[in-house]
Amino acid sequence: MTKYISGKELLTHLGIQPFELFNYVKKEEYKPLDQFGRPIPPPDISAKLKNLEELQKELDRIPKPQWVSLEEMKKYGSHPPSWVFGVFEEQERAKPRRENLSRKIDSLKEEMKNVTDINSWANYELPKDSNSAQWVISQLEKALFEIGQEKAQGQGEELVKEKPVEIAPKPLDVDAYIKKRRAEGIHDDALAFELYDKQGNYKLSYLKIARSLGLNNNLQSGQVDAMKQRARRACGKGKKLSKKGKVVTV
Repeated sequence: MTKYISGKELLTHLGIQPFELFNYVKKEEYKPLDQFGRPIPPPDISAKLKNLEELQKELDRIPKPQWVSLEEMKKYGSHPPSWVFGVFEEQERAKPRRENLSRKIDSLKEEMKNVTDINSWANYELPKDSNSAQWVISQLEKALFEIGQEKAQGQGEELVKEKPVEIAPKPLDVDAYIKKRRAEGIHDDALAFELYDKQGNYKLSYLKIARSLGLNNNLQSGQVDAMKQRARRACGKGKKLSKKGKVVTV
């Protein structure tokens, strides 16, 4: 069965980082959709399409040329009414603007002819500017993605099956985690490394580790460097214990 989830939910579904979502979209393994289920073009193409639409609207607002027929002019002889001259003057004033807009529209349409698929992200690169890159990622997180649909286009092709969307359990707070791990017999040095581990749930600083594990005993509150040093040593020992598989106290 086909389901649609947001890009943010897809991160959890696949267990990936936000930048990896962009890579999946670029490889066209997942295609972003808007709230109506329509494909979302990459930002550069979207900008051109929007610009083209706005230019066309502006051109449409300019009154179209009105011509006075020769038969009508003959009716007035050599003294046509002033409104006739007004029509010509208005057309002459609008002519440069109309021509300029028409040139821009034609130029954009010519550019778009070189785009084989306006919805393809294959040739789009993430902006180097971090703010612009983050904006692109945030738009993908808000987009909808189709998951769970089995795709079989021919013999021997992979069958893509639905994966349940799993929500990661919320980790325990630091104090509860320390209490739990100590009850399990985990050595404080190994515990210090777990709390510091940049791939883990907590990623605590050395100072926070020292205070949480009581490594600041016998130290004054101002001896911050000494606290950090104790935590650093504990993490170093804990890392070695983890590699040896000896994280439990004896």
